[in-house]
Amino acid sequence: MNLKKISAITLMVLVASLLVTGNALAHALLLRSLPVANSELPQPPEKIEMWFSEPLEADFSSARLLSTSGEEIRIDAAELDPNDPTHLTVLLSQLDPGIYTVAWKTLSRTDGHEWYGSFPFTVLNPDGTRPDGTAAALDLENRSELPTLLQTISRWLALMGGILFLSVPLFYKFVLTNSVDSNENLKIRLHDLAIKIVTLSVLAVILGSWLQIALQASRLESLSFLPRLIYATHTGALILSRQALLLSGLLLLNRSKRWQFITVAIYDVFILLLCLVSGIQGEVVSYSALILAVIVIAWAWRKASIEDQSWNSLLILGFITLLYFSLGSHAVATAGSFWAILSDYIHLLATSAWVGGLMLLPLVLDSIRGNSPAPERAALGPLFRNYGYIAKFSFFLLLTSGLFNSLVQFPTFASIIHTAYGRVLLIKLAAALIVWQLSTLSIRILRGKMDAEQFAVNLKLFIQKITQATLIGLVLMLAVAVLVQTQPPKSSSPQVDTSYHNIVKADDLSIHIQVTPNEPGSNQFYVQLSHEDDSLVGDVQLVRLLFNYEDAQVGQSNADLTQLGAGSYTLEGVYLNQPGMWTVSVYVRRRGMDDVIADLRVNVPDPAEMIQKTEPFQSPVKTVPVNGILSGLTIALSVEIFRWRATIKQIMPGRFNAFIISAYTLIGIGTFFGVMAVLGN
Repeated sequence: MNLKKISAITLMVLVASLLVTGNALAHALLLRSLPVANSELPQPPEKIEMWFSEPLEADFSSARLLSTSGEEIRIDAAELDPNDPTHLTVLLSQLDPGIYTVAWKTLSRTDGHEWYGSFPFTVLNPDGTRPDGTAAALDLENRSELPTLLQTISRWLALMGGILFLSVPLFYKFVLTNSVDSNENLKIRLHDLAIKIVTLSVLAVILGSWLQIALQASRLESLSFLPRLIYATHTGALILSRQALLLSGLLLLNRSKRWQFITVAIYDVFILLLCLVSGIQGEVVSYSALILAVIVIAWAWRKASIEDQSWNSLLILGFITLLYFSLGSHAVATAGSFWAILSDYIHLLATSAWVGGLMLLPLVLDSIRGNSPAPERAALGPLFRNYGYIAKFSFFLLLTSGLFNSLVQFPTFASIIHTAYGRVLLIKLAAALIVWQLSTLSIRILRGKMDAEQFAVNLKLFIQKITQATLIGLVLMLAVAVLVQTQPPKSSSPQVDTSYHNIVKADDLSIHIQVTPNEPGSNQFYVQLSHEDDSLVGDVQLVRLLFNYEDAQVGQSNADLTQLGAGSYTLEGVYLNQPGMWTVSVYVRRRGMDDVIADLRVNVPDPAEMIQKTEPFQSPVKTVPVNGILSGLTIALSVEIFRWRATIKQIMPGRFNAFIISAYTLIGIGTFFGVMAVLGN
């Protein structure tokens, strides 16, 4: 492949890599509560129960109870259910009749994000009347869906550091080594450059991690909670684990440098001790990182060629570190978390190979060019070719996992436009168009034949354009850092349809009643009156609903419906304010005709029962079964093998037939899973 084609492929890879969507994180949102929001209770509750979309950190999730004046009422501390970490309970003392507001604050165990909110409920007077006053007003308008600048920078540093930590050994071993084997001086320069970039990547992760902890600590009610935030939360455990793994790799690279080795070793021991404490506190992930770090170091240390094994160890540690990033993503709280985490992890790996390689390219080309570019020109062909192989396969992984992630995150196409997450993504994609213009210009620079002198000039300009595109790529990665802290459109908990529908006969009328969503609290009531022969039902003067709670003596309530026309009537309000069985009576008064009344029994589900349990191996995409996912994956992989057939035949002619047979086998397997998916539906 000539240099012109290789350059074109490389620059197209550059543009496409900027379209990568990072692993999206979320917040612990309130799903259900008892008492229900806006409910009116004849008796004061003994406790407040809340169910959230994600597991909570017990020490950093709380609730307050406020009166109508905003005065805080003394209640017990919130307790997390040991059997359900999404369930928070607060015990109450005897409450007088009044209107109360529950103000809650959570720290997600999944991604370490804070969120807060409130809901009111009313304790009725003994005679069933509503107490005077209104719910306390809380200022939630300043609760932004987007992270602050410092929060964005902290995640950007950690994310970029993790990506570069893997991309450096990947680029060094599979792109550079085979390209510069014959030039020892160049090999030494690139080796030193690789060590410097690895060191910077580790420092970026360390700085970003502690900045994230500091920002969370600044919002704590007391700094006495700071140590527990570091070693007794899942987010803290992941932060410590990533540092332990990266520092172990840096320790191996600096074995021959005394003072650097001692400095890294001291900090690494400190982090490993914190991992040990975190593990003792119940964070198993810290134990796993500690054990893995020690095993990799011991394995590399025993080898005779410590330099070569150091790069192999860095590859292993890089792969594991990016997995620890995915284990702190929104994918963990998604239904079908296994598939979501796997897709997120593959997306990160491809990003590291592709975008990380892109960011290394200007530095590497500048080192190859040196002061005398002509002798090093021969190294560019193998370099572009090797990087092109990685970029080509990374594109397939990014395309496949990105499409899957979009199906998981966006329930509808409109949500791309009408949500903060979607709008940030669109802004990032719009900015990528600038990079496209730069890439188009860069491709022209190395087109055509040229002598050594002209090649040196053009190569310098080529590097400048790639550097500009890379800098814009770094800015776009800031958008990714915003995305990973923004709530995706799709809820992390599947919704259960609890709406009520029924048709009853009462005298000459057919009465169709619908209650949506049929949950404790505010509901929409819809009544349709008709005759079986479609004749007129008469002059209807009044349609009224009467509500009687069967599980307790709370007194009857009633409300008149508003006419919509054509025999349709509607009502909205908090009339089914408790879970359990209700008798809903439809009363119809017509001019010159007997009144009609029809009784219906409506079961209002308990909020705890309305939360659908999820399994890690179920499909995270509601409309696609697991067999459908496996079918798409295997067929896509077979297509990718066919796309590579010319390259495989060139570089591995002896294994060409085996690859083709495997591709046809994958098509058969994919077809089988596809049939199973269709039959399963």
